Amino acid sequence: MAEQLADKGSELLDSLAVYLCKALPDEYALVCGPIVRGQQLGAVVVGPQGLIVLHTKDWQGEIRPSQHGVWQERLPSGRVVSHPNPGREVHSATKALRAFLRDEFPSLHPMIHHFVVLTKPGVKLMAHQATDPPCRTTDDLPKEILALGPPPEKASLASETREVLAQALLDRRLTTTERASQPFIFRSSEPLGIGKKAWTIRQLIRHIDRRPDDGVHHLRNRTLERWFDDQGAVYLATLAREVMRQSEKDPRVPLESFLLRSGLVRRPRLAILPKRVDLGRVLSGETVRRRLRMRKGRGRGYLFGTVQPSDPWMRVAPDTFSGSLDAIVSVDTESLLIRRNPYRATILVSSSASNEPIRLPVVVRVASKPSALSRCLLRPLAGCIVAGLLGAGVGWSLGGAGTQPPPWLTRLTAPPVPSRAAWALLTGVFWALLGMLRGFWHHPGWSIAHAMGRWLLKTLIWGAVLSFLTGAGLWFAGKFYADMAVDIPETVRASIIFFAVALAALPSTAGEMWAARPKDPADASSKGRMLRWALSGAILVALVFVVTAGIRLAGPGWDWYGLDSRVGAASQWVGERWTRWEARLNDWVDQLYVRYYDPSAQSRLKPTAPADPSSAEKHGVAWPWGK
Repeated sequence: MAEQLADKGSELLDSLAVYLCKALPDEYALVCGPIVRGQQLGAVVVGPQGLIVLHTKDWQGEIRPSQHGVWQERLPSGRVVSHPNPGREVHSATKALRAFLRDEFPSLHPMIHHFVVLTKPGVKLMAHQATDPPCRTTDDLPKEILALGPPPEKASLASETREVLAQALLDRRLTTTERASQPFIFRSSEPLGIGKKAWTIRQLIRHIDRRPDDGVHHLRNRTLERWFDDQGAVYLATLAREVMRQSEKDPRVPLESFLLRSGLVRRPRLAILPKRVDLGRVLSGETVRRRLRMRKGRGRGYLFGTVQPSDPWMRVAPDTFSGSLDAIVSVDTESLLIRRNPYRATILVSSSASNEPIRLPVVVRVASKPSALSRCLLRPLAGCIVAGLLGAGVGWSLGGAGTQPPPWLTRLTAPPVPSRAAWALLTGVFWALLGMLRGFWHHPGWSIAHAMGRWLLKTLIWGAVLSFLTGAGLWFAGKFYADMAVDIPETVRASIIFFAVALAALPSTAGEMWAARPKDPADASSKGRMLRWALSGAILVALVFVVTAGIRLAGPGWDWYGLDSRVGAASQWVGERWTRWEARLNDWVDQLYVRYYDPSAQSRLKPTAPADPSSAEKHGVAWPWGK
């Protein structure tokens, strides 16, 4: 049995509605008396084939339809009554339904069929050929509806879609772009002082989206709800009542809920930072915290919602937000087991930016507390060995950068040490001391392999950045400032680039020490801190000696390549251009002052012409601008 939908007090023929509901199967829905785009329709059957519009006529006697002319009704008394061709009525109904679907269901393109239905008992249809639109009696109508062929795949209507479409045909008397009988006047005025008016639902939604203060005001005093009721937009009136039942402290939340559920605005965009909360490695029993920020991205809308952790050992505070969120994600590892695999959880973000909650992943690794032997000996020793070997390799490359090693390097020691070995020793010791320093400030929750991998990655990145900047600077100086007379040999260029790579361990070590610092002073004992500070001071003193030795080692090379003269030439070139630029700037400032702030100087600068040119020539006065 088909489902019947009708307004209270509808005066359509009840016999036709009851007959069709019994004759049609459950996959059909009958909407009686819908008003679409201001046009009253007899009935609309929503089925798998699309929309079947029934144009009911209470004619009696014999009905003679015509393709293009008037239709005639011969009464039992013999009198003939002419009626307008229903084709124009069919065309208007199709146009109204297409506009309704375009506004309310833009993705649906169902087929629209029409039938002229003769509802009077005993009426006779005198038609010798098919008519357009087709005309049927009540008894033949169900058979004709079921005989309609299947529509194209894109035009077919699913079961859920048919239910929503049938209810929308009944409820939404006023479509989004249809002009209402009376405008809605907002409390805010237009530039000329006239109250802002909205004649359509789309204009009204657009205005309260741009002016949310007006929307909040008219939602609270229920003027929007009354206007929707008066104009036949029953669905929006019900929606306005529902959102105002919400007990929200922020008045923008009900307004945004109303706008989103109307389906006429886009959802706001949600920007989350970070998109993956990685709490790192934490010692068992500690509490780790990370900051979580959420804000509205580009575009319209008001952002609000809630955040909910998926596991009891995780907390997010605050857990509700309006406009933006600056929360703290905290994990208490007291009840978590120490295991090799990390703990994975999610934070469910339910907001106005999406229909479904957004799942934000959270990762935390619980580690056991390291021993004193590991913190004071094994970790610094591992850092010293690995960093020293890598530094020796960089120094070996630095010493062999030139095709012919400078002889001054081989005469520094007795017996002479090759340049590769000297630079490898110096750079290796420098990196080894930095690695040892990083090992003493090793994060207690990090394993040796994890901390070593972080340091190697940062050192590699810093080495690539410093070498690129150094090489780019040398190329730029030689390409665009050739008149500086700075002629650096290729061997020296390569040595300078490798020297920049050798310094990459310094910023990477400083960054790792900063990342491994205790977030809470209570995380490290005072005795352990004093020991690490003492050892770090000794390593820093050793670093000073290594840097001094490096300067002593690089000094003869500076003289060998004559870099003093080249630096002097570059300094002279920079000084000359600075003096020239300063003189131009002073002249420009003087001209501005004379032009805008010294009237007497302006009058002296302006040439004055004699009143009589002939007298000027007579006295030997020449025109400054020519005769």
